[in-house]
Parts: sequence; structure tokens; C-alpha cells
Amino acid sequence: MLDKVLEDIINGDATLRGLFMAARVPRYRYWQASDGAMFVWTTERFGDGKFGSAVLVPTGPGARSGKRKVTSWRTTREVHVQSRALAKARALRLFKQHELKLRA
Repeated sequence: MLDKVLEDIINGDATLRGLFMAARVPRYRYWQASDGAMFVWTTERFGDGKFGSAVLVPTGPGARSGKRKVTSWRTTREVHVQSRALAKARALRLFKQHELKLRA
């Protein structure tokens, strides 16, 4: 009971949440499309207790031609969901749709 009360207090205040929650990026896996886009899902929870999926697109010089190493990525979609399976399924669905568009 006391743990739940403390957790609610910490989660209710951004300053306390920053002090008590680990500020590291969760581990992730991804599929990479033939044009360089990455379809990512997390294997660990974010600070909000949810898993995530995202689409990252390469940006900067050489990003579209593939002639230079990509140094930056732009997030075009990001969603947090309750389960890892949902995050993975969403990333896979978006990856398959993207690959079909590239082939057309």
C-alpha cells in the first residue's frame, strides 16, 4: 500500500520522476527497409511503463542516395503501447506496408 502511494507521488511530479526514474533509453530491436528507414520496437519499458514502436527515417547529406554514412535520424511515428507484442506487431505491419510501397 505504501509503495503504491509513493509511486503515485513520484509519478505525479516531473522533478521527482526525473530523480527516481532511470533516464536511459530502453533496449530496442528493428527491421531496416531497403531505402534505409528503420522500424523500431522496444524490448524494455519506457519510464511511463509502456513499450514503444517508431519509424526512423535517415536525414542529412547522403541519406537518400546512400553514398554517405547517415549521421542523423528523424522520428516520423512513435507510439507507446501496453505490451511488447503489440509494439513489435505494429513495427512489423508498418515495415511490410513500407516495403510494398517501395516495390510498387
